[in-house]
This record gives sequence, structure tokens and C-alpha cells, in this order.
Amino acid sequence: MFSRLRLGTQVWLVVVLLLAAASGGLTWYSGQVRKGTLSTATKQRLEMKQDSLAAKAALLAKNAALASTRAALMMDYEFLQGVMAATVQGDKTVVYGYIANADDEVIVHSDKTQVGKKIEGAGRAPKDSAALNVKNVGNDVLEAVAPVLINDEVWGAVHYGVSYAPVRREAASAKAELKTALRRGHLFSIGLALGLLLLCMLATVAAAERLVRPLRTLEGTVQRVLAKNADVKVEVPAVRELGQLANGFNVLLSRLHEREQRLRAELLQAELAAQAKGAAPADAGTPSIIAATATSAASAALPASGRSLRTQLLALMLGLTVASVLVLGGLLFYRLHRDLNRSLAKMSEQIRADLADKGVAVTRNAALAVSQAAEVKEFFFLVQLVQSTLTADSEIVTGFIEDPQGRVLVHSDPQKAGVTNTVPEHSRAMQQRKPESRTLTQDGAPVLEVTAPIEVGGSAWGTLSFGLSHERLEKTLAEVKTTQAALVEKALSATAVGFAVLVLVAALAAWLASRFIVGPLGRLRRDLDKICAGDRKLRVQIHSCREFTTLSMSINELTASAAERDQQIAQRIEQAKRQVAGA
Repeated sequence: MFSRLRLGTQVWLVVVLLLAAASGGLTWYSGQVRKGTLSTATKQRLEMKQDSLAAKAALLAKNAALASTRAALMMDYEFLQGVMAATVQGDKTVVYGYIANADDEVIVHSDKTQVGKKIEGAGRAPKDSAALNVKNVGNDVLEAVAPVLINDEVWGAVHYGVSYAPVRREAASAKAELKTALRRGHLFSIGLALGLLLLCMLATVAAAERLVRPLRTLEGTVQRVLAKNADVKVEVPAVRELGQLANGFNVLLSRLHEREQRLRAELLQAELAAQAKGAAPADAGTPSIIAATATSAASAALPASGRSLRTQLLALMLGLTVASVLVLGGLLFYRLHRDLNRSLAKMSEQIRADLADKGVAVTRNAALAVSQAAEVKEFFFLVQLVQSTLTADSEIVTGFIEDPQGRVLVHSDPQKAGVTNTVPEHSRAMQQRKPESRTLTQDGAPVLEVTAPIEVGGSAWGTLSFGLSHERLEKTLAEVKTTQAALVEKALSATAVGFAVLVLVAALAAWLASRFIVGPLGRLRRDLDKICAGDRKLRVQIHSCREFTTLSMSINELTASAAERDQQIAQRIEQAKRQVAGA
């Protein structure tokens, strides 16, 4: 069926299939690269969410352990019970909190029904306060454990469980976003590939028509010769293979004409001899199938020159393939880079939200823990809690306690103790009895300051504030940018490798296709050479496309007609010779 198509249609079809294969291959390959890159970015995002929860749980446990030391010495477990319950009720992400003594007996629990129970290993924790133990409890809770130290001995341990639900929600959200991004990417890639394919199809139709036009001209020339058109003129096309074929056809016309002229000259001599002997006059001459004017055209044929048809086909196929792949790959890479930037912005937003959540949770919990010490004005404990919080987390850079008038009672920087502040957020925190936050600049760097009210006897005693630096945020984002840059570079390298493979495969396919298309021209040229050399029985049989089939049939008809004319003239020569012999 393929051989029934026109040569231009074959060229168009081969180019379209080649482009479709290259575009489809690049689209699939880039989709896999994009999926892997975005999946890595999503994994980073989830890991950061888990790290944020772990840091939050660790700080809660650390501050609770410090508060438990004072309460344990005073045997004031009721206060600790209230702190645990208030922390769990005030923060939806905190699932539970409890304290167990060295005998693994729960003495304080956010759920009072659990008090008095024994949990194996619950009262033991690493003595080194820096070695906070954070682990997964099942798949639903991230638990932090901190030791309660009395006289440098482990008296018990504080446990805080933070829900893993935010991570799961973040995972589900990230998965949905990734799926949506990949689906949109696939639709965009397919639409882009189809658009490029349509443009290339239009370009191929015009190019194929220009390439095969000389072949149709040659076939029309053969038809004019068969129609005994005396004005026939065979022009040599600029395309090398077609020019060689035209030259071969010109030589064939010349040889047929020369042979026919020789036979006619021999016939004329024989008939003159018969007339001299008194024989009957010969019949009317048989018209020549090859016009005399064809001789000059045939003898004027020049050696074929110009660009090879195979070269032009290769240039067409490879040029369109490379151009399509470059455009497609460039736009897909641009979308990947844009998606990574969006992921980075989402991650930045997430880190800021987690920073604020941790600041609120830690500040509120610490404010609950210091309320008893504030009532008796035990400033040593207040200083210890502030300093301990700063030591436990490098992200917290400042901490201070103010009275209702804004006078600083305790500050992580002793030089700022006694200073009076007038900050609206601090007053609002006491009035509304809930944490407030603001962003300020400290030493040229942004700091998130979270303030929570300290209540004693149901009234505002003052405020506790912690300043959380954005340095970790900026550092994390810088690391993520570096990682994503490496991912983009890796994706670019992988795409370049895929591009090179596609080009090599396309080059091989284009070479094979051009050989299939141009090969019949060479066979047709060789058949013409054999006919010109005297092989009158040879019949050209080229059926690779409709033009070649039609041209082969026309050439066979031409040679058959010439042979028939030669036979007729030969018979007349023989008849004239018998007349001379009979006379």
C-alpha cells in the first residue's frame, strides 16, 4: 500500500512519523525527568515539615522539663497538670503531654485518667539535655522526650506528643499539587507537540512538493515523447539524482533515435536498389517515434550537478526534527524551572508558617510554665527558662519578660533589663489574653517576635516574648535553591542526553528513509543505462511510489514502441532485399 502513494506523500508521511516519534519520545522522557525533579522537591518540603514539628515538640518538652524540676522539688504536681492540660487544649497539633518519674509511673498527664499508670521506660531519658529524643510513635504521633534533672540526676522524663496529621495533610496537598502539575505538564507537552507537528507538516508539504516536482516533469516528458511531440525538450533538474535520471533518459532518447535513423538509412538504400531493379515502389515511410528535434536536446544534456536529493531529504528531516525537539525541550525545561520556583515559594511560605506556629506554641507553653514562678517573683527561674529556651533552639535569638507597664524584668541580653517598651502587640496580648506576633529587624536581619500573656490568679501579670530569627529560613531556602539548581542541572544534563539520543535515532531513521525514497532513482538510472547499452528486452520495474511506477510503465512503453518500430523497419528492409534478389 505504501508503494501506491505519491513520492511527496511518502516524504511527508516519513517526516511526520519521524517528528511524532521524536516529539513523543522527548515528551515522555522530559515528563519522567520533570516527575523525578518535582518529586524530589516535594520530598524536601515534607522533610522540612517533619523537622519543624520535631523542633516544636523538642522545645515544648525542654521547657516543660525545666518547669517540672521546680515543681517536683515543691511537689506541686497540680500546677504541672494544669500546664499540660492547657498546652494540649491550646494547640491542636499537641496530642498529649505527660511526666513520668524514675519508676516509670505517670504523675502528670494531659488526660487525668492516665495518671498513676506505669509505662515501661517512660521515666528514663538521656541525661544530656542536648540529646533530646524525638521519635515516631506509630504513624500518627511524633513524640519528644526530655529528662527532668534534680541535683544532676534524672528524676523522670517529660513527654510531648505532636500530631503527625499536619505532615499527612502536607503530604496529601503536595501529592495533589504534584499530580496536578504533572497533568498540566502532560497536557501542555501534548498540545505543544501537536502544534509543532502541525507546523512541520505544513512545511513538509511545501518542501516535498518542491523536491518531487522534477520527477513529475520527467514523467510528463516521456508522455510527450510517446505522443510524438516534436517540441519535446528534456531539462536537467538541479537535484543531482533527478538530474542523473534526466541525463539517462536523454541518452536513451538519443540512442533510440540513432538506431532508428540507421535502420531508416538502410531501408532507404534497400528500396533504392529494388527500384533500380525495377521492383515495385515501397510503401509510405513509417513515422519516427522519436522526433528529430529530440536529438539536439538529448545531445545537449549536461552532467547532473547540484545538491543531492538524499542530502536535501536528510536536511529536511533532521532540520525539522532538531528544531521541534529544541523548541519542545526548551519550553518544557522552562516550565520545569517555573514549577521549581513555585515549589520554592510554597516551601518558603510553609517555613514561615511553621516558624510562626512553633513560636506561638513555645511562647504560650513557656508563659504557662513561668506563671507560678512569676507569682512569687522567682526571677532566677525566669532567667533560667529564657536562657534554656535560647540554648535549646538556635532559631530563637531573643527572650524577655515584661510587666504590664512594659518594663523588661528579664532579658536574654542583660543590658536590656530594666528598659521600658511600648509595643502595641504586647498590650494587645494582655488585653485579649492570647499570643500576638510582629516582625521586626534586629542587627539588620528580620526577626519574628511572638508575645504571650503571663497570667497569675486569672489576671495579666505581664508578657513573655521570644524572637525567632529568619536566618534558618534564609539558610534553608538557600540550601533548597542550591539543591534545586543541582536538580535543574541534572535534569538539563538528562534532557541533553535524551536530546542527543533522539537526534542520533532521528538521523539513522532519516538516513534509512531517504535511502528508501532515493534508492529507486538509482535503480531506474541503472536500468536506463542497460537499455542504452542494447538490452532491449529489459523492462523497468520500480514500484516504490506512484511516480516511479508511472515512469517505469512509460519508459517500458517507449522502449516497446521503439522496438516495434525497429522491427517494422527491419521487415521492410528484408522485403526490399528479397525484391532485389527476385528481380
